[in-house]
Amino acid sequence: MRRSDNGQLQAKTSYVDTAREATAHLLVNVNSFIIEEALWEEQRSSKPISAHTRQVTPLQGNKAYFSSGPALREAATFLNAPLAVALFSETVKGIIQVETFLLCERGYCSEAEYDQKWTDFYLGSCRYYSNLDKVTRSWYEHVGESKGSGNLFVRFKTQILFELR
Repeated sequence: MRRSDNGQLQAKTSYVDTAREATAHLLVNVNSFIIEEALWEEQRSSKPISAHTRQVTPLQGNKAYFSSGPALREAATFLNAPLAVALFSETVKGIIQVETFLLCERGYCSEAEYDQKWTDFYLGSCRYYSNLDKVTRSWYEHVGESKGSGNLFVRFKTQILFELR
């Protein structure tokens, strides 16, 4: 996730394996998380294709936040690409996580206010928020300070599969 100088957040998730390469790109308003542009890029596929990039118009105008699932499924149908749901979903998850570093833009006055919003919203909803009495470090002690610039968040997931014969 990268903050641009013009009030936008650039986010992307890529998938690469031996038979396919695809990337989901989102350009969102840093204040509202409204999707201004969505692109689907396929560089390589197990099916014969030429590399291409497509605008994903069903996502434009939607919010890249919780409850975006229906719009993501609509985008996959639009693209005829089931992998698109997973990649755009990972991209939205990253945008939600990067909110930690966009406090002023998202309307929070302090780290404490942001932390309290999450506590109030999720209290009792999962293992972490059901056991807040056992938490020893605050969110910002865990991630560091909230003042981010340039690259705000990067996550990698790697799988290695092989077959023994």
